[in-house]
Amino acid sequence: MRKLLLTPAVLLLFFTSIVHAVETPEGCAGQDMAETTPRPVNLPEIYKAVEALPLLLTDERKVALASLFNSKPQRTKMDQFYRMLFLLAQWHSHMEVRPVILNSENVRQILKVSKVIENPAFLEHISAVEIDWNGNRNPKYKVSYTGNEVALPLNQGRGFSIYRNGLCQSTQALLFHKNFSFRMKERPKENLLVYDFEGVDMVGIFGSRGVIDVDLKYVTLGSVEFIDKTNLGTVKAKVARREFQENDHHWLLRVVTRFVGDTSTQPIDW
Repeated sequence: MRKLLLTPAVLLLFFTSIVHAVETPEGCAGQDMAETTPRPVNLPEIYKAVEALPLLLTDERKVALASLFNSKPQRTKMDQFYRMLFLLAQWHSHMEVRPVILNSENVRQILKVSKVIENPAFLEHISAVEIDWNGNRNPKYKVSYTGNEVALPLNQGRGFSIYRNGLCQSTQALLFHKNFSFRMKERPKENLLVYDFEGVDMVGIFGSRGVIDVDLKYVTLGSVEFIDKTNLGTVKAKVARREFQENDHHWLLRVVTRFVGDTSTQPIDW
C-alpha cells in the first residue's frame, strides 16, 4: 500500500455502499437493478401473517400494505422491508408495555410471504425481535440472531458493483452481529430515514486508487434515507472498526475515519 500522506487528499479516500451504479466502465461488472425487482406477492397471505402477530388488521391497514407492495413505480425489496417494519411499529405504538416483543416465528413468516428477504437460511437465524420508542415517536427495532454473526449475500450472491474513487468496488454481503438495531422516522416528501444502525457491516472490495491507494474490506452503515417513488437511497457510511481489527493500515487512516464518512445518493437494494 502506498504511504499515506497527511494532506487534504486523505479526506477523499472513501467508499461505496450497498448500491449499484447505473453505468460502470468496461471491466467493472455491474448488475442490472431489474435482477432485484420484487416478485409478485399474495396479499391475503401477508394479511394473514400480520394478523398472526397478533395484530388487528383494519381495512385502512390493508390498504396501506397493498399500496406498499403495489406502488407505481415499484419499490425495491429493501424499501418494502423497512417501510413494512415502520407500519408494524406504528400499529403497535399504542401498547402500554414496552418494549413490544414480537414472536420471531411470526416475523419470519411475514418476511417470507412478503418476499422482501428471499433467503430462508438467513430468516431461520432470526431469534428475537422487539420494538421500542424510548420516549419519542420514532421506533427502534432490536433484532437478535442465533450465532455471533449471520451473513446475508446481496443480489443472490452476485453482489453489487460501482466504480468510485478510481476503483471497481463491490459489496458482496451484509454481516449482522448477534444483536442488530436501528431507528426509523418519516421525512418530508414521504421519504423514510433508517438510522443509528448498530451491529451490521458491509463486506466486499472498497477503497481508492489514485493519489492514495487504499484497500478496504469492511464498511459500516450509518443511515439510509429511502426516496419515495424512486429506487434511490441516500446512504451514509464509514470504515468499519472491524477493518482495523483484521487488516493492517496506517494509523492515520484510523484517525481520519473516526470523523470522515461518505454520503451518496444512488440506486439501492439487496
